[in-house]
Amino acid sequence: ADVLMTSAHARERRPKAVLFDYDDTLVQTRQSKYRALRALGSRHYSLELAAADIDRHWGIAYKELFRALFGAVEPNLARAISRYEALDGEFPMIAYPDTLDTLSALADRGLIGVVTAAGRSIVERQLRELGFPLTRLAILQTAEDTPHHKPDPRVFAPATAALMQRGVDLSQTAYVGDSLKDFQAARDAGMRFIGVLRGTTSSEEFSAAGAETVESLDALLERF
Repeated sequence: ADVLMTSAHARERRPKAVLFDYDDTLVQTRQSKYRALRALGSRHYSLELAAADIDRHWGIAYKELFRALFGAVEPNLARAISRYEALDGEFPMIAYPDTLDTLSALADRGLIGVVTAAGRSIVERQLRELGFPLTRLAILQTAEDTPHHKPDPRVFAPATAALMQRGVDLSQTAYVGDSLKDFQAARDAGMRFIGVLRGTTSSEEFSAAGAETVESLDALLERF
């Protein structure tokens, strides 16, 4: 009887849709992009960026990141961004080992989607190169879809509107991310949040904020 009750509770708790943060949740962005940003600085601006320099600004809006890191040496931010994006092939994104299998398993159970502040063309290309199940994503929300950024809960408006059209409301949706900004945005939007421990936020920091956590993405399969 206890097993049956546990199984029923798991089904009750299982969300109909799971949305994912992209950078540092599904893919190892910091490892890849820190190297690219440091290469941009040294090759074009005689600027030697340390990881700590990037850490201070990581997670802010895309253009603001370049303004913070390169604004003092490059008045034309579009040029800095163009030079950075030209380095993309040299510093390819790498998915976490548990990403693809977890996404596929969850797509068998319900709707899955990605909500990211990165640009659509870059994200779609990276997803294809990494072998992501693009056709199985119910939602791919990118920088072009909203002017809002986490921790502002309005960042989820396009994604949640699309889910509502499919008959899924916020109480049936979970968001998975790696940062406190992810948690704050999801909480204030009314979604269940699960933090994955990727090194950006510790279990203690998530716990102090009241966030549920998993050690890795594949552990989500036990929660849902």
